[in-house]
Parts: sequence; structure tokens; C-alpha cells
Amino acid sequence: MDFEDIAKHIKGLVRISSVISARMRLVPNGAGKFKANCPFHKEKTASFHVDDERGIYKCFGCGKGGDVINFIKDYDNISDFRTALESIAQISGIELPKSSFATKEYSMQKRVFEINEFILQFFKNSLKNSRICMDYIQKERKISDNYIDLFSLGYAPDSYSLLIDEMVKNGFSADEIISSGAVKQSNGQMYTIFRNRFIIPIFDASNRCVGFGGRSLTKDAMPKYINSFESVIFKKGMSLYNLANAKQISVNLKENFVILAEGYMDVIALCMGGFPAIAPLGTAVTDAQISLLRRYFSSVYVWLDADTAGQNAAFKTAKIILKTIDSSFNAFFISQNLVKDPDEYLQKFGKDAMMTEKNRAMAIYEFIWNFLSKDVDFKKPNEVASLGDKIKEITDLIENKNIKFEYIKYFKDKMYNAKFSKKDKLQQIAVRQSSMSKIDEISALIVYLVNLREDLATCVEFDFEIENEQIAGYFAQIMENGKIDDIDEIDIFKSAGKENICKDDRMVSQFARLCISYKIEKLQAEIEKMANSEDDITKKIQIMIKEKQILLEKLKNYPI
Repeated sequence: MDFEDIAKHIKGLVRISSVISARMRLVPNGAGKFKANCPFHKEKTASFHVDDERGIYKCFGCGKGGDVINFIKDYDNISDFRTALESIAQISGIELPKSSFATKEYSMQKRVFEINEFILQFFKNSLKNSRICMDYIQKERKISDNYIDLFSLGYAPDSYSLLIDEMVKNGFSADEIISSGAVKQSNGQMYTIFRNRFIIPIFDASNRCVGFGGRSLTKDAMPKYINSFESVIFKKGMSLYNLANAKQISVNLKENFVILAEGYMDVIALCMGGFPAIAPLGTAVTDAQISLLRRYFSSVYVWLDADTAGQNAAFKTAKIILKTIDSSFNAFFISQNLVKDPDEYLQKFGKDAMMTEKNRAMAIYEFIWNFLSKDVDFKKPNEVASLGDKIKEITDLIENKNIKFEYIKYFKDKMYNAKFSKKDKLQQIAVRQSSMSKIDEISALIVYLVNLREDLATCVEFDFEIENEQIAGYFAQIMENGKIDDIDEIDIFKSAGKENICKDDRMVSQFARLCISYKIEKLQAEIEKMANSEDDITKKIQIMIKEKQILLEKLKNYPI
């Protein structure tokens, strides 16, 4: 593989914005488009633009522009082509040969691409001569001619040697033929693994054929689906079916999302309905596949089969997505029991209904909660405890600290709401209200003020979590859904001393005082607890009293 082929290979695997954003901050500016202040000249107004679909950047101020390789060479001040490629590979997690680029491995890759292109044309031409396969595609699967062409669908004749004979005639050696992944050798004899099968070619992100999937046309031929063997250009766990087409459909829709389905036919049906779709290749979804789709899409909608196996696979997929989830990438799950899969759904209900399913998809955290809690009896402590352990395992997967914090709060709130019925909660509030502590009273006032002015939650003194579960639950509700209109009717806020609340410019100062008072009360409670202990902790008490004095002094900074 020469330098031009290597560059094309790299550019086909990476999203230019992901490489540039590793060096500088980009601001979204439309589907697959970004802008920023140019790194190559001083400017006050952003004139530096990045286009993922075209794979280029351009500054309309200084004129700098080019592809991802040009950017790394200019930004990192690199003159060596190979060093630039290695930098891009490191940023994107792509593995390059450690030796020189003129390696046997790259030469073999180029040759296997040529072999696969030959096999592709052979299968496409064979389809024209198979009425049975064409009837299956058009009548049973309802795939029209233009989509047959778009997906390059084909047919593998019922022969062990016909394809091999054609490959030999065209100059391919035995080693090259076997390296394609479509041919196997046994006892010195080569034979094709695809016989009397409907062929679905597999392409990489640059729309180059890397392998094939084959679906049996008879009931007794097992397994129903088979794929090419892995090769120097095809790794099942690192590839996604229909990625190149999905990228284009997403750009045409001007919505940067993709649907992750289970199989070839689901993807084809979704694309015929106008939806960008991809699928793993007969394996469970892998970390590498999630990393690959993240290079091109900002949202993924997971729609696997509705049966138990499909939902278990969806949950495993959710756990993989969680590892790298952040504020720039969203994941949703489509779950319905009307039909088995997207292919059947579209045939029965149509495109508009499919769009409705997409729009009401569950966020990943909702899906995880529903999956884990569906069979839990919240009146049984052991089952609740087990659920808590499972949720901790889930949140421990999240690498992003901010996302992890929010997910922990979400699941904590869901656990509380599930454990207690509305009647239980009212009874608990009534019991607690009768002996409401000073700390809880301050907590209730803090949340009450946040309900009046949500921006108070950003106060520098509000650097603690409210311990009272009920009050904390209302706080979470305000942060997630906005103001609680009937908060004055909620028992826990009725006797919280609201008569002294300032509803003018003094509210900010009063809120800060409440936050400091909360911390003083917490310290006082700890001091009293330690004072009643038999341990010798005089020094600790002295330290805490000093901290309390500091907080009391702080109150003077917030006059009423």
C-alpha cells in the first residue's frame, strides 16, 4: 500500500472533528459542522470551519485549509508525513504497523481489497441469473431495484468451485484467494464458504468492500447467516455494517444520529424507510464498534430484537456505551413489544410510526433502570439491596466524573420513589414533620428558595448534598423538571419557617446564610456526638469548634 492508499485508509477511519477537537475547542455549527477561532491567526470572530462529511477544515480569515493530515502537520508543526499519520492514529486509537509503511501487511491489504472487489462483482452478476434469489429479495423482503444497487446485493451460486475458478483465471494465487476470507481450504482443496446464499456485502467507512454476509435460501441450510472469515482488512468486532451509507443518510437528514439494529435486514429496512442504520456483524456489540460509531454520530438509538435475548443484548450494549458516555454523545433505546424487530415493524406500521417510536425512545439511564428494576419487589429489603449493588456496578463503569455524579443522583431518586407509595411518603413526612430537626428545617428552606430562583443552586456556599431523602428528592425534581408549582401544599415545606423569607434582592444573601447555617448545624451535631463518646477526641472537637467559629464569621459577609 503506497502513501496515497495509506492516507485514504486513515481518512476513512477518522472523523476530522474528533482529531481537531483533541487539539482545540470546537463549537457545533449544524449537522456534522463546527466552528472556532482560527489557531493559525489572531481573530475575535470565529472564521475557522470544520466539515465532517467532506473531511476538511477551512479558515475564511487566513485561508488555511485541507484535510485531517494537513491540519495535524500545520497545527503540530510536523513536516514528516509518517509522523503526522502516527499522531492521527494515536488520537483516534487506530493501530498502524510499527515497521515502515512499505510493509508486506499493507501490500496484502491492498491485494485483498482487489480480491474482494472481484468477488463483489461476481456475486452481483450472479444475482441477475438467479430467479429464486431475486424473488426472495424483491417479493419476500420487498427490496426495490434502487436499494439492491445501493447495498450491492448479490447471489452466491450453489457451487464449491465456480467462484474459485473465476478468481484463478483472473490471476489470483491460492494464498491470495484464501486470504479473502470467502474461501476455505481442506485436505489441499479450496472451496467457497458461500453457496446458494443471498449475499450482503460489507463495506468500511470509506465504502470499500471488506467482506460478505450470506443468508441461506433454503430452510435446511444452517446456519441461517454466515460471514466472511476475518482477514487483514476485516475484523468483525471492529466493523459496522452499512456505516458509509448511514453517514450519508444522516448528513442528508441534517440530524447527526444513527439507529443501531441487530441484523442486515433490519438495517436495509430502516434505510429504505429513510433512517440511518448500522449493525454489528453477528457478534455482541464491542467497545471498538461503539468507538467507531462515535467518530461519525453524536446520538445512537439502540433497537435490538424485542425478545429476551435481544433485550439482554441491549443491556450489554448499554453497559459498553456507559464506559465512554459524556455530554457530547447521547444514547437512547427503542423498546416495543408489537413486533420482533425493526424490519417487521416498518412493514406493518410504516415510516411515520417508526419516527414516533424514535421520538419516544428512552434515554440510556431510563432503559437501564427499567431493565434492572422490572422484577424487583420493593417491599423486600434483600431484593432492594441486590438492585442497589447492580446499580453501583453500572455507575462504576462511567469514566466521566460529572456524568457519574448525575447518574448516581438519578438512580438514588428512582430507588426512593420506587420503595415508597404516595401514601407511604405522606405518612413518613407527617411523622418526620412532628419532630423536624433544625437541619431538616434549614434544608427545606434551601430547597424552597431554589424553587423560587433556580439559579441559587449555583451559590458558592451550596457545596454539600442534602441528606434528608425526601427534601433531596424534591430538590432533584426541581433541577430536572423545573419549578414545583404546588410546593406550598407539600407538608414538609409548610412548617419550614417560610414567613421570614426575603423575596427581593436580599434573597441571594439569605440563601448563602442558610447554606452556612446548615454546615454549622452539621458541625454542632458532630461535636455533640463526639462529646458523648468515651474516646479521647478532645483535639478533634477543638478543630470542629474552630471550623464552626470560622463559619459563624462567614455569616457576617451575608447581611440581611
